[in-house]
Amino acid sequence: MGLGDQIKSLRKKNKITQKELASELGVSLRTVQRYESGAMDLDLSLKTVKS
Repeated sequence: MGLGDQIKSLRKKNKITQKELASELGVSLRTVQRYESGAMDLDLSLKTVKS
């Protein structure tokens, strides 16, 4: 399972949309879509998501 798959799995497990995740991370919806598809690597300098 790649990083994009893990992001998607955790997002679905927590029952949040890609749009909600994008808002929490301070990135665009398209960026989250690219992370999940593997078209873009995750920028590890992003802020930590609040729990």
